[in-house]
Amino acid sequence: MAVDEAWVELKTEDGRTYFWNRRENTRAWQLPEGTRERWVGQKSTDRRTYYWSRGTKETVWVLPPLASSGDTGETDKATPQQAS
Repeated sequence: MAVDEAWVELKTEDGRTYFWNRRENTRAWQLPEGTRERWVGQKSTDRRTYYWSRGTKETVWVLPPLASSGDTGETDKATPQQAS
């Protein structure tokens, strides 16, 4: 499953989960198939939204900038060269 840093999991006031796409500024009740969000937004006790990363458990008040639209945030893997 591909992790996409553009998608953020959030909750409505009544507790329903939805997903916000930061790159396109759109919202959806379900993620596109085969996609997993990187960030989860939660409310602190003073009602401010903070975010934590599913992969690293890092917690931030402000989401980091998105990579360019052609970059999914995953590292490039070197292509093996053929033996001559």
